[in-house]
Amino acid sequence: MRNITMIRTLGVLLLLLIMLHSAKAVDPVKREHELLSKLKKEKLTEEEKIIVWYNLAAVYVGYKPSEAIKYAEKLMAYDHRLSKQYGRMIKGGITLNAAHYDSARVFLEEARENFLSQFPTDNKMGSEIYNRLGHISTAESLPEKAIEYYIQALKYSTKIDDYSQMCAICTNISYLYGQVGAGNKIKLEYAYKALEYAEKSNDPWALEQAYSTLGNTLQEADSIDKALVYQKKGLELSHLMKSEQKECFAALNIGCTYLSMQKPAIAEAYFNRALLLAKKNDLKRPEAYILSCLSDVYRELKQFAKSSSYISEALQKKDALSNSEQLDLYETALALTVAKGDIKSFEKQFKAYQEQAAKVQDVSVREKMMELEAKYETEKNEQQIKDLAERQKIIIAIASVGTLALIAIVFALFFRIQLEKSRKKMAEQEVVKLKQEKLIIATQSVLEGETVERSRLARELHDGLGGMLSVVRLNLKGITLTTSLENEDANKFSKALSVLDTSIKELRRVAHHLMPESLQKHGLNVSLTDFCMDIPSVEFHYFGNNERFDSKLEILIYRMAHELVNNALNHAEAEHINVQLLQEDDRISLTVQDDGKGFDEKNTGKGMGLENVKNRVASFDGEMNIYSSPEKGTEINIEFQLNSEKHDNRTNC
Repeated sequence: MRNITMIRTLGVLLLLLIMLHSAKAVDPVKREHELLSKLKKEKLTEEEKIIVWYNLAAVYVGYKPSEAIKYAEKLMAYDHRLSKQYGRMIKGGITLNAAHYDSARVFLEEARENFLSQFPTDNKMGSEIYNRLGHISTAESLPEKAIEYYIQALKYSTKIDDYSQMCAICTNISYLYGQVGAGNKIKLEYAYKALEYAEKSNDPWALEQAYSTLGNTLQEADSIDKALVYQKKGLELSHLMKSEQKECFAALNIGCTYLSMQKPAIAEAYFNRALLLAKKNDLKRPEAYILSCLSDVYRELKQFAKSSSYISEALQKKDALSNSEQLDLYETALALTVAKGDIKSFEKQFKAYQEQAAKVQDVSVREKMMELEAKYETEKNEQQIKDLAERQKIIIAIASVGTLALIAIVFALFFRIQLEKSRKKMAEQEVVKLKQEKLIIATQSVLEGETVERSRLARELHDGLGGMLSVVRLNLKGITLTTSLENEDANKFSKALSVLDTSIKELRRVAHHLMPESLQKHGLNVSLTDFCMDIPSVEFHYFGNNERFDSKLEILIYRMAHELVNNALNHAEAEHINVQLLQEDDRISLTVQDDGKGFDEKNTGKGMGLENVKNRVASFDGEMNIYSSPEKGTEINIEFQLNSEKHDNRTNC
């Protein structure tokens, strides 16, 4: 059974993201008073007045929705391009809060296009638009797109040191890493970043958000005591700020933590507190979740009537949740039927659960997220390098002629020494290169010989011995048609035929794995699918195009997948193995992940199996990376370049 509390916490994080989408986290009452006073007392230019209207509307989105609508219409009606742009952004925020995601996306995409064409230097505007687009994709269970938008939002907010906004964005990214199954390390990294930015902002609203996020993430990482410390800090701060919405979420998260500690009685008190606040403030999304959590509580307390009542009420309000969030409710209902031993209800709930699961798309975006982060970091580093270069030009310009001359002399001497070292190093590298090429040629010869021998054995087993056994079976079957046997002899004869049938099937299976016919005819996708389907604990996923490439490399990748899966089953004691093959125009990548016992890469020597795989990878100029630690499983990634000159030359040999 799943960890219900972890799912609940993720759901609460999503709700928190949507409710905090309006802009920076600020005290709405205080901010409203400041902006209204500014409108009345100060003489503002036309553009300054538009900005005040927009900021008022942004505050009202999550505070006084009816007032937000009035200001949105006012901005749209005013004949000024900035006013209309802000009007689109506010309407996007209003429809987002109302869960009208299609309408919200229309408004915000139009705002994004206008931003790029008319306001490209307004970093605050860019940050807010991309942040809200990220909220929409998160609510629609599209984590890949959401990550892309949030990375863009973080880029713009970093340029203006908007720490409150940076805190909110890091909170969102931490949550999305959890959605795609990332490890606790990366989720905690972003959660701690959020806390760092919140402390720099001196904003209690941002600080409360950071406390809640870090507490929830620590709870998922099983650091329960630390989690409760931060979660209770968040609850206390939200109560002091008189923010009943935030207090609702904080109480809900603490209840989930106590439920995971098998303390349903304490959890019940926090859930009831959260439910009261949710109903008071008409928070339909968290209300459905809280009802489901209370169902979990009473199921643990064996109060099945109450548990059934709460989950029924939660399912009546399920339309306020996204498809993936609704799946959690159906899973709670399913768990209740199991606890009650109600087979009839179980069948009904299981069917409903399956139907809902079919609506939820399972998206894998780890590589895309890493690519976007790398792009963001690269752009930031390029800017730093550019700034450094400017400073260096100034230093050079004011340097004296004598200093330049001294540097030139030192450089000449240094260059001469380095040239001698370089020549010696190049000679040594040439020797090493020749040795490596000899090793690669020897390895390739072994692989080619092994492939030929496997093909021959597979052919002889299938056509020779397999055919002979089939003839024996036909002859034995003929005996039963012409000879009458006693009952006891007939039973023995039947068992013998059954053993013979099993032997023929096993022979064909062995011949198939020695040199799969499907690999020669259809390629890696089909052959690896066949191989993995024969093993219940192995899942296979193929991404990219199905174009065929060098048969030697296809055979090599198939053998390595076979070897790594067998290692995981026989040595790592893995219960689940995930095999992934990614093929693009210029590269192909094989990844094998398992949840086995793992090993310490630094203190444990590699076995003969992994050394053989590593040598085979080197023979095709591939790259192999191993990620493993004790009790945390193993991931092995192998990658080959399909368009490198070395590879092309080798396949033509």
